[in-house]
Amino acid sequence: MNILIVTPTLGFGGAERVISLLASDLLGRGHQVKILVLNGHAPKAYHFENTEFWKFSNVRKAIPKLYFFLGRNQYDLVLSSARNVNYYLAIARKLGFIKVLVVRDNSVISQLKNFVSWKTRTFIQFFSYTYRWADAIICQSKDMLHDLLLTNNIPESKLHLIHNPVNVEWKPGILPNIKGQLVSVGRLSAEKGYSRLIQAMYIIRMHPWFLHIYGTGPEYKNLKELINTLHLEDRVFLHGTSQRISEVLQKSHVFLTASYVEGFPNSVLEASICGLPVVAMDCPGGTKEIVNHGFNGYLVKKEEDFGKFVLQAMEKEWLTNMIAVETGEKFDKKRIVDQYELLFKQLIHV
Repeated sequence: MNILIVTPTLGFGGAERVISLLASDLLGRGHQVKILVLNGHAPKAYHFENTEFWKFSNVRKAIPKLYFFLGRNQYDLVLSSARNVNYYLAIARKLGFIKVLVVRDNSVISQLKNFVSWKTRTFIQFFSYTYRWADAIICQSKDMLHDLLLTNNIPESKLHLIHNPVNVEWKPGILPNIKGQLVSVGRLSAEKGYSRLIQAMYIIRMHPWFLHIYGTGPEYKNLKELINTLHLEDRVFLHGTSQRISEVLQKSHVFLTASYVEGFPNSVLEASICGLPVVAMDCPGGTKEIVNHGFNGYLVKKEEDFGKFVLQAMEKEWLTNMIAVETGEKFDKKRIVDQYELLFKQLIHV
């Protein structure tokens, strides 16, 4: 198969990690794979030998060139993994520029609308219609699949549940002697609920524990102000992005996430493969498909109970190696790439 993967960036996000793993594995299986990055100015966290970088900082400005490129270069299949690119490629499929189009979405769209501007909400509502022009839509979680089925009227035959793979090379580490390191990783945006984590740290401030948050995003200033207002400067730390997240996780005791909505959170997967128990809000999305309440963490139903479950998680003796083994088996990269490869072959009738 001759496959083109289109992405806005190859930065530090979960989608970029997945397409990097997928591209490398498919190449190793003898397929021709090319990654087209529309915003070559953005930071690059992943390397793939057959990558073409364009210099558009705005996806919309890249579309005319992208359509021309697709018209001149015929691929067996095009894969897209970002919503703002998915819509335009679905139109290209309708216009006949693409033979077969597969798109991945990364969230429960109907719930995400609560955390974006009216302009973005209108854009999502209008362009979500184009998904029916794709040949297949990869849903990372059951909630995402049901959402597309019910709210966007996508034919069920086009929806395919494929979870994100985990890097099984990551392992549990040797924990520091001082038990008190809490960690969270993700984009600092409103739907990720980091303010809830900070407020939970205030509630349990009598315990000598520290929360380390890794990531960047538009909520950084607000979160910094909340930390200062609650006088938690010596308890909660905003570190920005890191290329050594596996080491950070291996030196932590509990992973925290308080999102209002999720897709299929790679950070939770990565924490679990490192043997960390996860305390998570039970939100729409794929978190509940990773966290088995009581075995590898806790799913919290009520926001006011979050601090209580953090206390329980810190006091419990977890079977860290068993958590890592089960996560690795359930979300094994080879098995998940097998699912992608089989779907691709079915779509192009190989």
